[in-house]
Amino acid sequence: FDQSKTLDITGKVTEIAIRNPHSQITLEVSKPEGGVTKFYVEWSDKNALQRRTVPVDKMHVGDKVTISVNPSRRLPNVGYFRTALLPDGTILKDCGFAAYRDSVAKGTKITC
Repeated sequence: FDQSKTLDITGKVTEIAIRNPHSQITLEVSKPEGGVTKFYVEWSDKNALQRRTVPVDKMHVGDKVTISVNPSRRLPNVGYFRTALLPDGTILKDCGFAAYRDSVAKGTKITC
């Protein structure tokens, strides 16, 4: 994934698979010329997301969301999750391992 680039994708969630070893969200995205295409969003594993207290249960199949991704360097319509804007205005994000490690070391709740 190209971490120097960010792409915002808006579409309807058709699948959410929060699992190990990697999670995936599938969006149905309208094409400018008409019709729809699928966009696949890779994400961290279920265990890490739970440890980092990411409220993944707030996103549902059927929701229209905007997900910010780092696009794949090789594959079209594939990206790595950065943030998601949910229909109720909630911004879903994963602080990453460094924030989790720091919160454990300090004995505090993880915050982004």
